[in-house]
Formats: sequence, C-alpha cells, structure tokens
Amino acid sequence: MEAKIGGFKMKKLILLIIFQVLLLISAALAEPVYDVIDLGKIPGTDYSEAYSISGKGQIVGMCSLPSILGRATLFDPTGAGNNTDLGTHGRDLCYASSINDSGQIVGRANNAAGHSRATLFDSSGGGSNIDLGTLGGIYSQANSINNSGKIAGLAYNTSNQPRATLFSSTGDGNNINLGTLGGDYSSAYSINDSGQIVGYAQNASSVWRATLFDSTGGGKNLNLGTLPSGGHSEALSINNSGQIVGYAQNASGDYRATLFDTAGSGNNNDLGTLGGNDSYAVSINDLGQIVGYAQNASGDYRATLFDISGIGDNIDLNTLIDPGLGWTLRDAYGINDNDWIVGYGYNPTGRHRAFLLRPRNTAPVAIAGPNQVVYVCSDDELTDVNLDGSGSYDDNNDCLDYYWSWTVDGNICEANGVSPTIQLPAGEYEIELVVDDGIDFSEPNYCTITVIKPLHAKLQVMPRFLNTQSRRRTITAIVYMPQGITPEDIDANEPLVFIHDSNEIESTRQFVSKWNMHGRPRTWVLASFDKDDCIDILSLGLNRIKVTGRLSSGRCYYGNSCIYVFKPRPFRRPWKFPK
Repeated sequence: MEAKIGGFKMKKLILLIIFQVLLLISAALAEPVYDVIDLGKIPGTDYSEAYSISGKGQIVGMCSLPSILGRATLFDPTGAGNNTDLGTHGRDLCYASSINDSGQIVGRANNAAGHSRATLFDSSGGGSNIDLGTLGGIYSQANSINNSGKIAGLAYNTSNQPRATLFSSTGDGNNINLGTLGGDYSSAYSINDSGQIVGYAQNASSVWRATLFDSTGGGKNLNLGTLPSGGHSEALSINNSGQIVGYAQNASGDYRATLFDTAGSGNNNDLGTLGGNDSYAVSINDLGQIVGYAQNASGDYRATLFDISGIGDNIDLNTLIDPGLGWTLRDAYGINDNDWIVGYGYNPTGRHRAFLLRPRNTAPVAIAGPNQVVYVCSDDELTDVNLDGSGSYDDNNDCLDYYWSWTVDGNICEANGVSPTIQLPAGEYEIELVVDDGIDFSEPNYCTITVIKPLHAKLQVMPRFLNTQSRRRTITAIVYMPQGITPEDIDANEPLVFIHDSNEIESTRQFVSKWNMHGRPRTWVLASFDKDDCIDILSLGLNRIKVTGRLSSGRCYYGNSCIYVFKPRPFRRPWKFPK
C-alpha cells in the first residue's frame, strides 16, 4: 500500500474531482456535456451494441437481427457507418467483447458445429480469425485483452464446467485454468496491463463471488466478498491502478454496483442506483470514472456514470445529452481515459443502436506567437524565421494539428507543425495560424514578421592587390557608413565578417570613428582581418568580397569591393656568358 499519493496520481485525482463537479453542475443546469454518435450497424442486421472502447477510440461490439444472434463488429467511431464485419468460425453467432490499444480484438464466435469458441479476430475483417481453444470442453469465450495481448475469459473443462481462463493468443491450446473458490464454476471478465484478472468464482457453498484470480493458475484466488449480509457478487472490470468494480447483492437481495475492496477484507462500497433497486458497474477507466447502468425510480434501467465515493451522486447519462436528440441511453459498457463512453440505447427512430458519447467539443484556440523583427545581411538573402504556435490550446485536451500560411510576392506559402522554421526575404509578412483538434478548426490567429534589409555602405580594402608572399599580417577594411549613422549606432563589440563565396572570416579587431567629409560628419568602421586566413578563402586573380557588420539595433550593414590576389614569380639572376 502506498504511504502517499504520487504527483501523477494526485493530478489524476484532482482532474477527476473537477470533472465530477462539472458534470453535476451541468446535469443540474440541463446543459449538454456529450454529443451522441449513432454507431449504426452492418448490412443485413437490425440492431447493434458496443461493448468496448480502446484508449485510441476504437470500438467493438456486435450487430444482430432479432431472429439471429449477431456478428462481431468493429465500429466506425465517426458514425459514418463504415463498420467492419469481423466474420465468424462458420456460424452466425459471434460478438467482439474487447479491443486493446494495438487494435487486437477478442470475443466469441460459433464454429461449424455450433459451439461457441473464444476468438482472436482478424481486425481487417479478412476472416483470418483464430480459435483460442478450450480447457478440453466444447465451449469458450474471450472477454478481455490487455495492451500486452494477454487474453482472459472462460472455457469449459473436460467435465464441461466453465472455468476462468488465461488464453494463449496463438491458438495452440496452452490455456491456463485459473480455478475457482472451491466450487465448480468461474469466469474471468477483465485483465489489466499488469496481468491482474478479475471475474467471479463459485465458493464451496456454490455462491458466486467476485474474485481476483491467481494469473499463474496456482489457485491462490482472492474472494472479494459481497455487500453486508449479501449473496452473489461479480467483478466486471479492473483498471491499471487495480481498482475493481462490478456488482454485489445487498441484504435485501438487490444487485448493486460495487467498488470492491482489493484486499478482500470485505470493505466493499455500494455505489447506489438512480432511485431504483438494482445497478451494475461495468467499466472503470484509469481516472477512476465508472460507468454501467442502474434503475431509476420508475424501475427503468438507464446508462449511468457512478459516483466512486458511494455517496450516491450518480448521474443518468441521459441528463448529459441534448434531450432534443430523442435518444434513450440504456446501458453503458465501456469508458476510456478520454471520457469516451460506449454502450447501447434507442435512437430517435426507436432503433436499438450502439452509441458513442464523446465530450461536447470546444473548438481549439490558435496562438501564432509574438511578432518578430529579424534582419538579413544581403539584399537578396532569405533568412530563417522560427515560428512558435506552442501557446495554442484545446480545452478538451485533444491533440492539435498546426497549419501556417503566408504570402510572398502574391504566392501562398504553407508550413505545418507547432514550431516550423520558414525562410523569408526582406519585407513585412502577416503569418496566419489555424489549429485543428480533429473535430473543429480554430479561428485564425496572426503574427507579423518584419524582415529588414541591410544598410548599404561604401567599402575600401587595403591592399587591393594582395601578394601571397607579402610579410604583412593583416588586411584592413574601412566601411564608410551612410549619412545619418552615428558611432553610437554601431555595435562596436560585434566582429565584422569578411565574406567570399560563402566562406567567412571574423575580424581580429575593429573600432569606430567619425570625421567630417566636405563639412558633413561621416561615421566609419575600421576592421583588421588575418591575411593568411583571407588567402585561404580567396583564389588567385580577381575576387569579389563583402564585409558585413551590425548596428546596435540588430540591423546589418555591408559593403562590396574587390581584391586581386597574385603570387610573384621566383627571382632569377641575370644570365652571363661564361668566362
């Protein structure tokens, strides 16, 4: 047992409390919290139910006709009806009960002999389904698959008694009998990512009790008990924190949604109803949100979001949708950590349909970042500009896609990503950002990028004719600044740069001065460059060069000139006639 709540768990607990309070307020004000998506059916069927939703929002269940027992189905979560029939083992009866974050799907399907078999379905609908076998009997079903691909359910042994089972996912039949609590029957309903398995098992008195199974099959199963003076109980779901929910009988014989004491000490929590007698907690996510169904005061079952504290602030999910939609939500069977809820209900035409409840979306907000002023050091140079859309946000915590656009010389340019690097010539640009949360686009937001041209100055280089064998150590550059630039405008600490064919050398020293030229003050910058370094980047003959510097404001200045580099011929003595 933990001595304290860790930071991450505390944040999750705070978020859960805030969410529960918001739901209660919304229910009281009759403000819709969820959008309802009719998941439809597959051709040839009439009704559908959704049993499981993955962390990535993939949904499975079944579609059926009143006269036959259905087809395993992978539902299109958008409600567009592109649902996938997952096939069978030869007969019509099959359903998909669980899907993990990798898209692996398990359930049951009848074989040609009419016997139900635990099945790992081909998620493409191609029909390459795997019969996971039994424990020697003729019947099995897979109820849950975790993110490691471990599968739990039930299978008949050679005495045709159902036993909780940990299946081999390969279908090789090496399945593990998880035993009972001393009775004949058991079944596993849920397995978490740690491999903990829950369900029910008969005790020696033939009473069904919620059970935490020994996943090794060693028989050290834990009886989770029931409610005070109650009878049967079953554990239907376990999350990755080890919290377990299901139902248990109370002293009156009513079945009540229950949060079980994981230590098996019997301190189980009756989660109450919606005013009726019975209720069932079917699924708990990693945030501790619990869904299922409960009777209201009229005795009708309604999809329910349970108050984990047990004080009874349960919410009929029908109060959290727009009543004008005409839906009646009957049962909720699954909830993921994004608060997406699946189950079944009756749509506006009265059809029995699988539904997805998705928190009503709030459009995201785009923040294009601050305005920027950047400088280029050449008239025709493109400069890199780093955009920053990291301030954009979505109240539903959905992942965002980023779309940037701007215009250069009448041409529309685009970029994607939260912080792309783009190239701009000199000028002023309005950059637009729109973000998309997968449901809605934001309103556009803008920032202004101003790219400032450099100042053109006059450059004098000494010497203009450079002897590679010269003993001089430096090349001197004098940059005569345009009228109006004062010595104070120059960043005297910034080295000047000698450039030839993209090769650069920084000055070894520089200073700024001013003199009067024809009665007008003129600022000039003198810089020295290492001669040998310059020769390394120059070639023999005429070389066009550029020297750049920077003003205190950040703006660049530059001047162009030429240097002729030559290598003197070797000295030869005059020829003389021999004596």
